[in-house]
Amino acid sequence: MSKVKRTFGTGSFNKKGEKFKTTEQVSQVLNILKENGIDELDTARLYGEGTSEELLGETSEFQAFTVSTKANPMISKLTKENITKQCDESLKAMKRSSVDIFYIHALKENGIDELDTARLYGEGTSEELLGETSEFQAFTVSTKANPMISKLTKENITKQCDESLKAMKRSSVDIFYIHAPDRETPFEETAQAINDLYQRGSFKRFGLSNFTAEEVQQMYDICKEKNYVLPSVYQGNYNPITRKNEQELFPLLRKLGICFYAYSPIAGGFLVKTPDQIKNTQANTRFDTSTWVGQYYAGLYCNETFFSALEVFQDRCKKLNIKPSEACYSWLLNHSLLKEGDAIILGASNLEQFHENLRDSRGVALNADIIQALEDLWKMVEKEAPKYHF
Repeated sequence: MSKVKRTFGTGSFNKKGEKFKTTEQVSQVLNILKENGIDELDTARLYGEGTSEELLGETSEFQAFTVSTKANPMISKLTKENITKQCDESLKAMKRSSVDIFYIHALKENGIDELDTARLYGEGTSEELLGETSEFQAFTVSTKANPMISKLTKENITKQCDESLKAMKRSSVDIFYIHAPDRETPFEETAQAINDLYQRGSFKRFGLSNFTAEEVQQMYDICKEKNYVLPSVYQGNYNPITRKNEQELFPLLRKLGICFYAYSPIAGGFLVKTPDQIKNTQANTRFDTSTWVGQYYAGLYCNETFFSALEVFQDRCKKLNIKPSEACYSWLLNHSLLKEGDAIILGASNLEQFHENLRDSRGVALNADIIQALEDLWKMVEKEAPKYHF
């Protein structure tokens, strides 16, 4: 069995969305997570337009989970005031007094007990949906403050945190993340705001997400010098076709003792779809370019180099009698740079996909031919592979 754990991201929890938008639906997901041994959730102030945390907080199940959340410079500048505000909003939304990391995990049945959400997910409703379920309380949860919601000033970070906690009906989360760097607000102010939230007990671990390696070092040095809580978790895009972080980021994280949580383990679904399915995507799906999320993922992967590599990879998986998703998850769990203490973040847009992802991510042993197919896939796209940071 892999030493890398599985967590659950709550970006699809959104009171205004088309997927998991009710407390009942979120409770159902949390119960399935518990049955599969997943007890850690990952959320963020940005998820569901602020409602992801609220959905969590409205469920009775949520309190059994470890949770992490994130402050985000897209919400407000990461000043001390804004970070505190974002954190307070997260805690208020989740009905918690603290989180494990300014970030989260989940899924009990499959050994997943950690959920990942964010203030941004579901236009703010993802946290609300979690908060409305009874199952949510059994999970560890993480959430995020996001600069797309407000600049990460001290006031805004506090507001995002408070909104997250309120939505999820929690006083704290496991991890509280900075969802992305706010390069217009001094890191010193952001770090001070994060430390103030830590001192008041709003989260247990401080996380960074989508930062460059240089920015990780800068934030770490500031926290070290000021005797603030140190960043101990990094959440980033990592999968068989997004591996540039192996060159400079992973060595730094190992040096600093920061663990890695991988989001988009199957590249937002790119690796399990055909080029035609991606090009003719339905509305409100991951590659729907009428949405900002669709534009983002299309910009990462939708070009002829990636489409050609995808066809070759899927053909080889068929010949080797393994599902592409199972190959990708198992590579991350057993053959990538991830190690004990790290995690992959699972997601789903419906229950059928949810169960499928749980089955495929159990981490089977891959033979040499499958490992080589994954290495060849990387070689085909490496020169045009997306950057690992925002």
